[in-house]
Amino acid sequence: MPTELETPFELIDLSQVLTWRRICRDTHGHCCNDRYSEYLSLHMKELNFVDVNTNSLVTKPSSTPFVALSYVWGNVPVFKATKSNFKALQKPNALARGEIAGMLPATIRDAIYLVKALGERYLWVDCLCIIQDLGTAKMDGMLRGMARIYASAEFTIAAAGGPDANYGIRGIGGPSVPRTLPEQVSDDDDDDDYMDSGSYPWDSTWASRGWCFQESLFSRRLLIFDDKMSWMCGRCAWRERHTPSQRGYAADVLLDEETGLSLERPHLGVPMGMMSLIPRFPSLGRWGMLIQNFSSRSLTFEDDVERAFAGATEIMSSAFPGGMMHGLPIFYFDISLLWQPLSSGTRRRGHPSWSWTGWNASIDTLTQWYPFFAGVYRDTGHFHDWVAASPLKPVAIYQFHNQGFLGIWPKSKYNTEHFNGFYNYQAYRKDPNAILPATWKRNRHRKGDFFTTSAKGIDISIPPNPTPSSTILTCTAPRATVQIDTITELGVSRPSYAELVSSNKLIGAVVVNIADDVGLATGAPCELIVLSEAEVVLPDSMEESALADFVYGELERRDREFAESRDERKWDYYNVMWIEWGGDVAYRKGLGMVNKRAWDAIGAETSTFKLG
Repeated sequence: MPTELETPFELIDLSQVLTWRRICRDTHGHCCNDRYSEYLSLHMKELNFVDVNTNSLVTKPSSTPFVALSYVWGNVPVFKATKSNFKALQKPNALARGEIAGMLPATIRDAIYLVKALGERYLWVDCLCIIQDLGTAKMDGMLRGMARIYASAEFTIAAAGGPDANYGIRGIGGPSVPRTLPEQVSDDDDDDDYMDSGSYPWDSTWASRGWCFQESLFSRRLLIFDDKMSWMCGRCAWRERHTPSQRGYAADVLLDEETGLSLERPHLGVPMGMMSLIPRFPSLGRWGMLIQNFSSRSLTFEDDVERAFAGATEIMSSAFPGGMMHGLPIFYFDISLLWQPLSSGTRRRGHPSWSWTGWNASIDTLTQWYPFFAGVYRDTGHFHDWVAASPLKPVAIYQFHNQGFLGIWPKSKYNTEHFNGFYNYQAYRKDPNAILPATWKRNRHRKGDFFTTSAKGIDISIPPNPTPSSTILTCTAPRATVQIDTITELGVSRPSYAELVSSNKLIGAVVVNIADDVGLATGAPCELIVLSEAEVVLPDSMEESALADFVYGELERRDREFAESRDERKWDYYNVMWIEWGGDVAYRKGLGMVNKRAWDAIGAETSTFKLG
């Protein structure tokens, strides 16, 4: 019973969590109940847990049922397990009494109490269950396994209230601080107001943090604590004080006639339950969506960008032949290079400028990749889903440094078997007599053939191949220097468009990564390299690309020859990168497109150089 100081709104009714948990376990099927423990066991046989009954650390098989904690460390000291104190932490009540107990952040202390109050035995929390001074190789292995850990958890406690680990999980009783709600939750709230993404704490510090992103992304169930308590899983989203007899999903969601459950997630767009959403075949759109979500989040230490995303990269790498190289799928390398910043960014030193990981900025992948790979982020049922608006042709040639994560890796493994492998499949569309891979079938369509297969697709239990760790590519590509003409600012903290001229004739434009770049001035030189060639075959679909629309409009307005030679807005262009030099290494400053005919007239010279 609540005390005089604890109104019913200050103390959470934890029995509601037990009801949610029971309904989810008993009725939601594999979408919520597949623990993926076999995938975790392949990566690590054992895990350390907090035993909430003995208040100590224990080592158990990774198949042991457990609850995970996701929280914000923040700018406060966080007690950590190390090689020197691990034995002490294994002693009964080590986490409940004495000096160690006094050093635990409130959020971890409260989570231990909460897990026990809910009848669970084991809690996984990073600062205690990962020995923090394991060494680089072992720590990297743990980070690559993070997605599997959160996917295997029975549910994840998302401590989304407050700015740091000292805030606690308020209102759960025991050692926690009572909470104060801004207003009473009405029992007759419209249930359509709570069943979808409204239960997710989008405005919290927790939701803004890069490290928390993949923890949320791969969790099957989220028990969220911010100003109220809520539950999200693969089928339902419930908020505190809403009874489980209410639907918990939107009225317009398609329902299974037998179970009455939603056939799709009622909270599309919420980063969670990713393991059940991994596609059978390489999905550039799914990966691009993850990049866009992650890049909008903040990191205390910018150098952590690949480490904080390592679990997601590890899982998704299995879906792409050849895996990932600094966040870009090797199989789609030429397409994936064509990302653009949504915000003006700054460089992350130690990471390649040609990858999104090398920039502290919000990244746009989906609209940038869409012209070159149909159906990246949209399923309309029309031919646009399988016919690319602007198919690519390779121009630049790349070689990789041999040193990989696990030792020397043959160059030919990338260049012949996996690197830019999408071109091989793209060629099947052009050659109606081509012999298709086994299990694949060509389906004729007047707007463009599409292909289906009976193959089972990828096996995410198979670890991805190691990929080169070097940030330097050896690049052979056409190079030429043109001049910057008009500069178009897109808004505060937004990148700018720089129009490009050669011999006073407009040839194209680039998006500038840094809005206040010192080299961004009318008349300034702009050295370009050509990455790939493209041909517009579906002009209407090119409207997805703001840059393409801008460049085409300016060329049509300023170049009479270009305007008079167009056939239904079809034209050929090159994707180009604006580079600057640091010693003998070239680095990306921006990326854009130039009219093919105008560029060919320049007489660019092809050379080999380092791209970092």
